[in-house]
Amino acid sequence: MSRQRIRTAGLGIGMLVGMVTSTTAVADGSCGESALLAQRNATRNAQASYSAAARHAEMRGLAALDPGELNSSLPGMRVASAQDHAPVPIDADRSLFIRDRALLSAFSFNELMAALAQSTGDQTLSGLNLFQDWWLTSLPPKPDKDPAIGCNDKLINGIDYSCPASGGQGTLAEVSSLDGGTDAPVQIMALVNRGDLWSFETDSADCGEYRVIAGVNNDTGQFPAIESGLYLFSFEAVLRRGDNGPGFCKAVQKLWASFSTLADTEDFRSLLRKFYLEQNGLSQDGRLVAPSHATASFTFGPIMASKNLGLDGEAPELGQIRTNAKFTSSNGSWFFREYRFRNLPGTGQRLLPVGLAATPVKLSGDPGHPHNQRLADEIGRNSDGLVTKQFDDVRFVPSDRCLDAGEDIANDRSGIRSIMQKYFSGQSPNPAVQALAKLANSDLTVRDLANNLDFTTCVGCHNTTGKWQLNHLVAPYADFETPGKIGEAWDRPLSFHFARFDIEPGTISDRYAIAHQLENVFLPKRKHLMRFVLENDPLPKCPDLRDSGETPVPGCSVDGSGEIRIFQD
Repeated sequence: MSRQRIRTAGLGIGMLVGMVTSTTAVADGSCGESALLAQRNATRNAQASYSAAARHAEMRGLAALDPGELNSSLPGMRVASAQDHAPVPIDADRSLFIRDRALLSAFSFNELMAALAQSTGDQTLSGLNLFQDWWLTSLPPKPDKDPAIGCNDKLINGIDYSCPASGGQGTLAEVSSLDGGTDAPVQIMALVNRGDLWSFETDSADCGEYRVIAGVNNDTGQFPAIESGLYLFSFEAVLRRGDNGPGFCKAVQKLWASFSTLADTEDFRSLLRKFYLEQNGLSQDGRLVAPSHATASFTFGPIMASKNLGLDGEAPELGQIRTNAKFTSSNGSWFFREYRFRNLPGTGQRLLPVGLAATPVKLSGDPGHPHNQRLADEIGRNSDGLVTKQFDDVRFVPSDRCLDAGEDIANDRSGIRSIMQKYFSGQSPNPAVQALAKLANSDLTVRDLANNLDFTTCVGCHNTTGKWQLNHLVAPYADFETPGKIGEAWDRPLSFHFARFDIEPGTISDRYAIAHQLENVFLPKRKHLMRFVLENDPLPKCPDLRDSGETPVPGCSVDGSGEIRIFQD
């Protein structure tokens, strides 16, 4: 592909980290990995960690294509007219982001963890044990556990990592049961179709990600074992193509499109459960059937399995779990982290912390720290994605995993903005900020460029970015052509998370609320991309659709240039 476009989209969020003070050198082979894993298994062949997936989870597939690339990516397509076919009905709340509690009862979090434990092949490992060991990675290693199950204060890339002796996220390991129905500590909050991440960079090796959002609402301390706070987990499982031939990814989207027409019945819940937790057959027209059924053109599943959540040794190494938590000892700040399955000889597969993919560390402002110069070099390589006023063109793709943050703490005292404050107050210039300053021009100030860089990270997109950080950006759809309008569609800073624990007001069913930008900006774009795949046609030029009264979406031009563009109904 000629270039990558980032969509800072959706639920599944990229991230950054706290202050850097260490000057520990990190070998490239272990970049992005837990230092405890490297110490425990020095012979592990990290071969350019995550070489096939060295970009964050929102930066690949259809969502990252230029309009022209989008039209050339699916073989055998023809140019369609605006009246060529009836639009495929797509209800975003049923085919893209399911959040009705009546449907989320399709399976419990306990059943999800049990399925993951079973996928490891260890018959002695329960879902509860897997969950407990996962969260023991937030505390120093225990003498009775594998020494890689734990943390230290320089766990990822030699950068500061929060590793308290007790408390915090580590208290999740004290959970004694995941069962209990609606009274269980962890609840499913959303089922998400990210077919727009259908990956062409890996020769169509996968059909995107299918995510489960879960969370613990312990704001009032109703679960005494867990430190009071809010905990959110996004299980972002890749759907591998495997031996399935052409048409598989499209058939998956046909299945999800059919959900728009289903009632909230046990049959619908059964389909969701089968899709995520069981092995399935799939017909060409998108119907789930038994794998041995005569109409089963494809087979897949279970999707929720360790090999689809970043297990090392899988090719390509895709999928991850990303978390977002705010608790008493975090002083009101949200912590972002990322995890993948790792093989521990003698112990088995476990979830361990990894670097926040394609997310550069937040820097302390120490001009002599080596990470500052590395970040400055990466800024120079990514100038096209930073020197832009186009919302959909903002991007930052580091060349390796050595700048990945181990965690990100979303507060107003860390990150690029605090560095900018030092810069404008006349303190020692940081090489990274100097690199941004060299890119500034009459249209974009160094502060605008810093906001663009911050926005490419998930903590920037989802937590620290607000109206004022977006005022310089525009997009050629809706009314976003005017500077400032995108900001009006954004929630306030520190408010946009995977899903919300509160119920959306005015809904007939109990439906979890979502943020404004997800509803008004990102889901409409995903809906368009889903329709594009289903109709299997490139869409007509902007003037054609302008005449038909449809609204253009990112990349549309009315200058008559003749380029094929993309649209939203």
